[in-house]
Amino acid sequence: MDTGGAETRRVVTVLFADVVGFTSLAERLVPEQVKRLVDSAFELLVADVESHGGIVDKLLGDGIIALFGAPVAHEDDADRAVRTGVAMQRTLGKFRDEHPADDLRIRIGINTGEVLVGTVVG
Repeated sequence: MDTGGAETRRVVTVLFADVVGFTSLAERLVPEQVKRLVDSAFELLVADVESHGGIVDKLLGDGIIALFGAPVAHEDDADRAVRTGVAMQRTLGKFRDEHPADDLRIRIGINTGEVLVGTVVG
């Protein structure tokens, strides 16, 4: 696989968020309810990521992977990710208040490190 020679090293902060107890939630509700609930919550959580200057790299069923520092770097990318995590917890708390029958919770992990960024050419 050719990367086209445009590889650069860059410091990136990655935020991982996943729903706590997703399996039990899926067992308790019908699939359409689970999808509507998670989609509604994730729409708000993605807005938190974007409002802090991050980009959502992937939505994985019950998880979100967001990047801070790629493709655009800021001096405070790690701080932005932490502020995003706090905002996401607050957002989900308000969401639970509006949906009291569903005890939706998320875990969030944040890691910063050097990555190799480039365009993959097939």
